[in-house]
Amino acid sequence: LVAPNSTTVNFVPVARGGKARAELIMSRKARGAVLNVMGLQKLRAGQNYQAWWVPETGREVKVATFLPSADGSATVYLTLPARGMHARECVVALGSSGSETPGRAILKAQLSR
Repeated sequence: LVAPNSTTVNFVPVARGGKARAELIMSRKARGAVLNVMGLQKLRAGQNYQAWWVPETGREVKVATFLPSADGSATVYLTLPARGMHARECVVALGSSGSETPGRAILKAQLSR
């Protein structure tokens, strides 16, 4: 995402010693973000990775479901949270088809207002 008003937020692994890394490049003006993830593990059949906005209040909002490439990387476009919703975190979690709540979190990023 190339925009003059973009900001970059780095993710941290949730588990100690986690090898996955990610960055989120957000543009409020473009109402979008790009999630670049590296070091993801291969998944079992039926599993996927998911990106979630975690609001200050209320339920998490799933914003993307994705699979990594063979080298463990993924680049995913995310729509920013709806106006009026302040997301305090973005989380990358393990998921499965049809899941409506985040699975085990792999990475998280604190978001500022």
